[in-house]
Amino acid sequence: MLASTSTGIIGCSRVEIELKKLDGAVEAIHENLIYLRNREAEVRIVSEKTNSRVAWYRIMSLGLCITEFVLEAIL
Repeated sequence: MLASTSTGIIGCSRVEIELKKLDGAVEAIHENLIYLRNREAEVRIVSEKTNSRVAWYRIMSLGLCITEFVLEAIL
């Protein structure tokens, strides 16, 4: 049935209109999930770099403490 509705859509039933709205909502959710997945990957990279820097800081700090202990024992 080709009839003009108040929304201006010709030949579409209410179900088809609702399905198009839902399809748009699903597409928006999908794009949001992709964005969040990419952000999570970026945050994971930053977190791994930070953990690496903290590990090196701990190693250098331990080395400095050992050096200080040895120098104190010698002097």
